[in-house]
Amino acid sequence: MEGAVELLVDGQAPRRIAAGEAYSNSRGTVHGFRNVGSTPAKLLNNLVVDKGAPRVQLVAPVEKP
Repeated sequence: MEGAVELLVDGQAPRRIAAGEAYSNSRGTVHGFRNVGSTPAKLLNNLVVDKGAPRVQLVAPVEKP
């Protein structure tokens, strides 16, 4: 990972994730990210989904508390 992102999870305060840090979400958790650094952010996203299920389900944007 490079840079820093803000992790937005439904019902939780925003959390800053920097290079070298990790995070995980439970299945079905509404979440998103945004770049909060001064350079482009790069991250690795590993998804575990049921066979035949969509990898992503779009929802309304998560608002900051």
